[in-house]
Amino acid sequence: MVAQVAKEQGVTPDCIRQLAGQAATIKDRRAVSNWNVLVYIKGKELNADCPVGSKSQLVEIQDEVKKDADLMNALNHDKDRMAELRAEYDDNHSDKQSAIMRVSTRSAARIVGNSITACQGQMDYVNDNSGAWDSAPLCVAHIRPQYSQAFLEMVYLLEDYACTVTTTLLSVGSKKVPTNKMQSATVEFILQGLCEITKVSNLTMSYSRYDQDIRAAQGVMVEGWPVDIKFIAPSKLKVAFQIQTLYNTWKLGEAYWRVMTAAEKREARQELAEWEPVVRAKRSNAGGSHKRKRRPDTDDEGDADKDDKDMDDDDAGYRLKKKARTVVKNGAAIAGNMKDKGKKGASKSKYTDTTANTKSTKRAPKQKSTNDNEDAEEAEGSSKKSRVLKKPRADKEKKPAGLKKKRKLVPGSKATIVEAQFVESRALAEEVR
Repeated sequence: MVAQVAKEQGVTPDCIRQLAGQAATIKDRRAVSNWNVLVYIKGKELNADCPVGSKSQLVEIQDEVKKDADLMNALNHDKDRMAELRAEYDDNHSDKQSAIMRVSTRSAARIVGNSITACQGQMDYVNDNSGAWDSAPLCVAHIRPQYSQAFLEMVYLLEDYACTVTTTLLSVGSKKVPTNKMQSATVEFILQGLCEITKVSNLTMSYSRYDQDIRAAQGVMVEGWPVDIKFIAPSKLKVAFQIQTLYNTWKLGEAYWRVMTAAEKREARQELAEWEPVVRAKRSNAGGSHKRKRRPDTDDEGDADKDDKDMDDDDAGYRLKKKARTVVKNGAAIAGNMKDKGKKGASKSKYTDTTANTKSTKRAPKQKSTNDNEDAEEAEGSSKKSRVLKKPRADKEKKPAGLKKKRKLVPGSKATIVEAQFVESRALAEEVR
């Protein structure tokens, strides 16, 4: 035991022995022998139904143990049976202190006796004036150093405190709690009792993990929970009658927390060991990537029309908000461009159609003379760019409409948004004209 205390305190065993030499002598409790375990088991069996005056004596119980072949076989040969009997003995003594220390109280008793003798007259004075007995530690070690008050003044303070507490308890006890606050009051009863019995201030109550976190870990359990009410959090109860029943049960003390015995703790741990862990269910398409696939591009006219139709359905409710001044400015520019269209030498508008083919924006070359053609043929071998002849714009316009490749627009893309803006601008330009 000295080594265990030294390990917990982080010091050497010699230091503990040195300190113990100045205090009372501490001795560990000896382990119970197998013979005493058998005597206890046999005496419990013989004196189970006997009254107080007719119970068997120790000598008679020992003789009966010697005559019992099963107990003697467990003592001499069967170790497993002896372990079961010792476990039964430990379960019956689990309520007692696990480690009993034999302390020599001679010096401590002498100090206590002297202190009581010194303040006995003062305690009698307190008893005569208040009608209540006090203790020596309270009078000597608490009142004077902390409050520096005379006993008569302390008597008055105690009387005021007793009257205040009594009045408060009577008013609280007679006050009715409304139904909508009974749930929170019940939760407070449960948590307060749990913290008091476990001596843990920040402990919380989990009803779904009650067996793991409370019974097996803390060694306490709820006793007296109403049978007709499901063991769930009081906040989840919806029936008013059940809420009132549970509140009254905890308020009157019919439901309370208690410490589990060693047998109950062992049984709770065995139940938890037998439980199989719940495996989380997997999705049917587990594994791989789950990104949204994009539509493949196609050159077919029919597929393009179908995609455009779907795009129109998706973008039917989508409109990019524009400022009024921007709309008017764009509309005026488009109107001016359409008015000057066809005039020779007109200035080129800044408006460009991004959805059209980029080659269509190039101008057709002017007609060259014969000399220019000869110079171009001579420079064909030296310059690579000159070999590429630009086709006139007229040939470009003569191509069938079906041969043009239609560009596919993805909903939500930048091209789709620009196309929507152009459509709106054209409509405004038509209104201006």
